[in-house]
Amino acid sequence: MNEDTASSTMFEDVVTMIRILSLIPQDRWTTVAEIHQELEDRGVEIHRRTLQRYLKTIRDHSDVFPIHVETSGKPYGFCWDPQSAGFHLPQLGVEQMLLLRIAEERLQSHLPPQAITPIRPLLRSARRVIKYDDETEGTWLRKVKVLEDAQSFQPPVIRPGVLSAIADALFIDHKVLLRCRSARSRNTEVIVRPLAIIQKGVRTYLVYQTDAGDFQHIALNRLDAAELMQDAFERPENFDLEDYSAKIRLNDARGKAMRLSITSDDPEFVRILSESPFNQTQKIEDAPGKTGSWVITAVVEDSLLLDGWLAEHRGSIISSTKTALRQRSIPAQNLVWRFRPI
Repeated sequence: MNEDTASSTMFEDVVTMIRILSLIPQDRWTTVAEIHQELEDRGVEIHRRTLQRYLKTIRDHSDVFPIHVETSGKPYGFCWDPQSAGFHLPQLGVEQMLLLRIAEERLQSHLPPQAITPIRPLLRSARRVIKYDDETEGTWLRKVKVLEDAQSFQPPVIRPGVLSAIADALFIDHKVLLRCRSARSRNTEVIVRPLAIIQKGVRTYLVYQTDAGDFQHIALNRLDAAELMQDAFERPENFDLEDYSAKIRLNDARGKAMRLSITSDDPEFVRILSESPFNQTQKIEDAPGKTGSWVITAVVEDSLLLDGWLAEHRGSIISSTKTALRQRSIPAQNLVWRFRPI
């Protein structure tokens, strides 16, 4: 074997090893058969015994590859050590790390701890990007804080395995078996077509389609278990997530569409509303006959949350009126708005 051939073979071995390492998960066990199938699906041809030799090399170098091997039964299982950095390429940049740090703060207040476990290795990897010394690391962690703009609550508990099964089903468009307990304590099982996840406050909802064709949703914390099925399905063409999320009622009381009109002489208040408007229908105009005052109008959903927001900012509002609309001529998704701090 000449030098060029040897170098080429060595390079191919390295590439194959990287591919295998990237297919070993960190939150569950995988087997040789599953890894082999994943490689074939990606167009990588490799004999089963060759794959086993690669995995043996990985096992023999546990100081380099912190991978757990379950040998109590067959087939053997493989997974990355939950406390390790896992396998993440390329290295995160400082800007990416900053965004992940903000995401981590946000997720901690909206999801139960066990739901964040699968991404903790990535978050730890982000922290290591600029870990020059203990002082730098400690300072960095204190430079990001996410504040809620509404009453805060603890996120409800989501049972182990529920989020993982639903995430897999959503990714590959497979049906999922849901097990839950009704208000009368009756055990219920139903097979549905998962369509989307909606996060509202600290609660996470699964949007799904029933066999009858109806679109419904359920809070994940109300599920006792979820199981990925092998049955694939085609997403319904008549489902629009934006429209569905704008029309449904979750954990708040929403009313009819109405026209909101606010008069204000606070330039900072008006400036922030111009930067983050209620929705696409919002307009800001000079108040007639009043220098230094503005009128903000928008078509929004009437709700107790809106009343609370108006009361919170009454110091910046001269007057406000709500006028009911006879017909909703604005698409539902255009009425969605988010409360913002001012």
